Amino acid sequence: LSASPTTSIAPSMEPSTSSKPSYSPSSPPSNTPSVDSSTSPSKTATAHPTNHPTVSNSDSPSASPTTAAPTTISPTITCADDPTFRLNGITQKDCRWISANENRRSNACSKYSGPHRFCPVACGLCCADNPDFLTNFLFAYAGCVWLNTPQRKDAFCSNNSVRYNCPFSCDSCYNYVSQQPSQSPPTALTGSPSISPTP
Repeated sequence: LSASPTTSIAPSMEPSTSSKPSYSPSSPPSNTPSVDSSTSPSKTATAHPTNHPTVSNSDSPSASPTTAAPTTISPTITCADDPTFRLNGITQKDCRWISANENRRSNACSKYSGPHRFCPVACGLCCADNPDFLTNFLFAYAGCVWLNTPQRKDAFCSNNSVRYNCPFSCDSCYNYVSQQPSQSPPTALTGSPSISPTP
């Protein structure tokens, strides 16, 4: 009887001694990794994190851009009339002269830019007593703080100088007069520069 061949499940430990070559030769192992990337992410995390963060751009912009809150810059106004200011450079036309007549005050504060800047009390932008003002109040040389009773106000606030320098203490703050926009047209543009360019 001829013995039937048996099929081994485990590989043999000895190399094959067949004299016939195989039809599909095995290729030697590659020393470099494959360049083809995986189509699905790995389910296990790497042992060591990368030294550089991953930066990815959004495919679509955000619904509203993020902007810093605007900073409002407003000029600081000292609530005191400038004693050196003169309207149109005329000596007698100071802030007190402007405030002495209501029609004059309304005209000066609305039509000129100077009074709004230099005479804020007279134009009604703010109201404050003049801290440097001193006068003779009934044998008392004092400032506006002395006008702290109705009797003293009635006696002295009718004085033009006192009323102008102590509007807060005299309860005589001026109403605000808004400045009208300039009526002059903007300067026309010229066809040539005002300064010749440097060659």
